Amino acid sequence: MSVQAGCCCFSDAGHPMSLQNCSVVNQSSAGLQVECIEGFDGGLPQVFYMEVLALPSMMVRANVSSNSSPVFEVSNLDSHSSYTLILYAANAKGRSEEVALYTVGIRSPDKYTGMSTSLPLSPWLTAIVAAVGALCAALCAVLAALYRRHASRRMGALKRPPHA
Repeated sequence: MSVQAGCCCFSDAGHPMSLQNCSVVNQSSAGLQVECIEGFDGGLPQVFYMEVLALPSMMVRANVSSNSSPVFEVSNLDSHSSYTLILYAANAKGRSEEVALYTVGIRSPDKYTGMSTSLPLSPWLTAIVAAVGALCAALCAVLAALYRRHASRRMGALKRPPHA
């Protein structure tokens, strides 16, 4: 037998610590998935909970629990709505502080199959605009050619010696 060096300290079990690093890891039109890291269990087995509250009404849309790990999955949520997620752990001595996450509703991509509100371009209008553009380009080309011709004549006149 041996002699005990120090006194034997007994600590009473307590409530669990709050969940940590909680994040929405997947959010789709079908639902959402949340993962957290568990805190100290208080010396007792703990259960993890997530409450899903619709915004702005704060009505409970889902209540999910997990005995093994703080990983939650909820389906059948309205993807256009935003939610507050309340996450906590509980054991026989009580519950941890709550962790709140906020999600934003996901809108599906807009589909434009109806009438357009932009300027309608008929084939005739397009042809007229193209013709006017071609005429403007031709006019600019003619003016540039005339200017070069006039400029070259003037330069040639300046280079000739005066007649006596």
